[in-house]
Amino acid sequence: MSAEKIASSLAKQIFTKEVNKYRNLKDIIQVFKNASEVAELELELKSEFLKMIAERRFDHKVLKDIADRVCSQGVKSKAVISCKKEPLPTDHGILSNVPILVKDSIETFEFSLTLGTEYYEYLPARDSEIVGRLRSSGAIILGITNMHELALGTTGVNEYYGTPLNPICPERIPGGSSSGSASAVAQGLIPIALGNDAAGSVRVPAAFMGIVGFKFSRNFVDVRGTRPEISRFTSLGALSRGTLDLIPIFEAIKRFSSLEVLVKLKEFTKGKIRAMIPKNLLNDTKEPVLSAFNETVDIIKNSGINMEIYWDELQFPTEIDRARTIITLAEAFNDYIQIYNMFKDSMNPDVRFLLDIGKEVSGTAYLRAKDIIDEYRREFMSKLLKYDIILTPTVPREPPRLDDADWRLSASTKLIGLTTIWNILETPAVTIPSPAKLPCGVELGVQLSTPKDDTSLLALSIIMESIFKRNRH
Repeated sequence: MSAEKIASSLAKQIFTKEVNKYRNLKDIIQVFKNASEVAELELELKSEFLKMIAERRFDHKVLKDIADRVCSQGVKSKAVISCKKEPLPTDHGILSNVPILVKDSIETFEFSLTLGTEYYEYLPARDSEIVGRLRSSGAIILGITNMHELALGTTGVNEYYGTPLNPICPERIPGGSSSGSASAVAQGLIPIALGNDAAGSVRVPAAFMGIVGFKFSRNFVDVRGTRPEISRFTSLGALSRGTLDLIPIFEAIKRFSSLEVLVKLKEFTKGKIRAMIPKNLLNDTKEPVLSAFNETVDIIKNSGINMEIYWDELQFPTEIDRARTIITLAEAFNDYIQIYNMFKDSMNPDVRFLLDIGKEVSGTAYLRAKDIIDEYRREFMSKLLKYDIILTPTVPREPPRLDDADWRLSASTKLIGLTTIWNILETPAVTIPSPAKLPCGVELGVQLSTPKDDTSLLALSIIMESIFKRNRH
């Protein structure tokens, strides 16, 4: 029996009311539209993006209109550094004619990459794995987005191309390193953009701009063709306006049926969701983020969903973060050694500072750090398996003002204290905006992770987003 028939059979068993068959994204959309089918889910979610895909409304005119906006507003707002003004439409695949932007560190055939610099440029000979999969599903790669120099920084500030606009609070940083991808999505220029994430580079900017940022698990899609490529903590990720919009991205990347998301949704809504809040990780969370997170927890508790919340501890010793830093910087230096040797005098202080540290890491220190990380992962992954989901704020503080984003902040770990652990554990993690607003105007980014698979996290994210939508005024 084919995978499609198996999925259809499962769907009919799960959603039996007035259902003949479920085979594709169009069927998924019908499920979400039909309240009688998912009354117990109470999703109350709509996605114009999914509707446009199912009805093939991303035609040549729509694509051209989006391209015009990206090539004007995107470049003007420093989110985009290069784009196609005359994209060629396709007529095949689940993502037929869907425009997508790609971070300047993910190899994309046709586009030169600069890694967020003006001193280095190269033309990839082929697509990276993720770009190739999306392109084979019909996606139109419309352009390349700005980023923090060499992806070595968390502020998203870029002195070469200009700092991408944070449209929610323009006087504050966009977050990094995938700042341009997040900015383009937050501005409404593009439905989907790609980034990569070695410590929070997808989730931090998404949280600072009130959108969804999903970091895939380490093995969800091959990271070949991504810089820094040899980093053991790097995962790829996608940014969007809503969690439902990621369903066709999952299908294109993994070449599976979208019905798997429905199966997971039913599994979680029929059973009890076991959620954990690691109280010790909140010790360094600043106000007003802590109050907004507590408000969000109250919203979840009062939502009526069958979720049991445990306030537990997830040990994250200083030596683990130190080992992560050693590995990250040593691998970054070795990946960028040619660029460093040729252009170190042209680098900004934050990037030069980090690569100088990486240069000094000895082989012994690197191997010891790897052993520490491997032992930590084995121990704590087994402890997490009893939970379905782990909840924290995404970033422990409000987005800093642009005036405060000096090189010391860029080179520090102040913005990634709650995100790096999931890179170490290689699990998927996502940030979604909650109804609780911070004084700067952005909705608090709530981070969800799971020891389970990426599809489980997407289903849990859809459920959580539905709770937040019902409580958003």
